[in-house]
Amino acid sequence: MNPGPVEEGAKVAAGITDALKSSPMLLTMIVMQALTLIGIGWGVHERNAMFSAEIQRLSEERQEVVKACIGNKT
Repeated sequence: MNPGPVEEGAKVAAGITDALKSSPMLLTMIVMQALTLIGIGWGVHERNAMFSAEIQRLSEERQEVVKACIGNKT
């Protein structure tokens, strides 16, 4: 009988775990790289949120100025 994807995935995970047990420095490097990528992703997300809020505020100010200019000429 052929093993299913779950059994094959478990074999791969066991193999990876065994390989990382013999080299803790490699495991540490992988964890640090993952944390770095998570930090970069979070920083990019926060920066985009800040810029979105700033663009929204400037758009509202521009609309107020346009309404004020149009209102004075009518």
